[in-house]
Amino acid sequence: MRKLLITIFGIITLLIANEGCRKDICLTCIPDEDTAADFQTTPYDFQSPPSFPTPVFAANNPLTLEGVALGRKLFYDETWSNGGSTSCNTCHKQELSFSLGASCQTTINGTILPRDIMPLVNLAWKNSFAWDGRSQSLEEKIISTITNPLSMATTDSIIKLNIANDVTYQELYSKAFGSADSISLNTTAKALSQFIQIFISNNSRYDEFKASELEAIQFFTPAEFEGYIIFNTETGDCFHCHGTDLITDDDWHNNGMDETFTDIGLGAITGNSTDNGKFKSNTLRNIEFTAPYMHDGRYSTLEEVVEFYSFGVQATSPNIDPLMKKAQQGGIQLSASERASLVAYLKTFSDITFLSNPEYSSQ
Repeated sequence: MRKLLITIFGIITLLIANEGCRKDICLTCIPDEDTAADFQTTPYDFQSPPSFPTPVFAANNPLTLEGVALGRKLFYDETWSNGGSTSCNTCHKQELSFSLGASCQTTINGTILPRDIMPLVNLAWKNSFAWDGRSQSLEEKIISTITNPLSMATTDSIIKLNIANDVTYQELYSKAFGSADSISLNTTAKALSQFIQIFISNNSRYDEFKASELEAIQFFTPAEFEGYIIFNTETGDCFHCHGTDLITDDDWHNNGMDETFTDIGLGAITGNSTDNGKFKSNTLRNIEFTAPYMHDGRYSTLEEVVEFYSFGVQATSPNIDPLMKKAQQGGIQLSASERASLVAYLKTFSDITFLSNPEYSSQ
């Protein structure tokens, strides 16, 4: 009888322990598998243009409808920044191909920005970010930017303080990352990355030409055609760095702007003096709308840029790129009419639909 009572008491004790464990699941037990199984996201149907290379997606941050929706709200919302007065859209305006614009080269506190704001276009095909390539992932670049005192100056704690009690954000983070408790600097960067990666520009007149069966001389205006020839031959040398369908080789070059550097660019990241003066070759898509130009925004118009490449190249600039084949004569020496034609061709890279695509706009 004594053994029977001990056995019964042991069973009851075990049952009570199991019941307590079930109720206190976060502290002592294995997570509820049924609850984990209930969380699922919807893959985003990313349509890569056929002529583009394979996009670069982070394995730990796949594109989902839920992540993109959250990123979209975050992109246009100021409340999670330090001070609640700056959003991503403050410096990345859709009508300017998500660049800042020539009229606003300062931060909200009046500090002059050291470098021009790069446009957010076709970033799903990049594997390094910033003018000097300091960020090896888009999430890393986003965190660097939104925590920068010259930008949004936010932190993990500021984000949680400002939006953790917002019912809408609780729902969006839960759908994207499984729980309202997932609100953090890292998940915010992941959601923003997902949204920004869907910014695809491939509907310019240049793209129409590529998709047509017409010869360039048949498709373009006379001025555009002359610019096309200049761009794609040694006359202009443009195709060396901008000859892909992304209209950039996404590499670093010193294009001979300076004999003495105030900003050494890639060299500051690699520590290699032969990289001094090299900066990322930016895409020319929507270049008509992304002034000012160059890493420091020194040129306000495309005409000024073409003028520099014609007559202003510094042949003695350290580490000048060997692709600058006409540096010794100061540049490509285009005539006034040739320069105008090249600018006309550069404007065929403009994708008007991108600048107003409702999928990228505020909700």
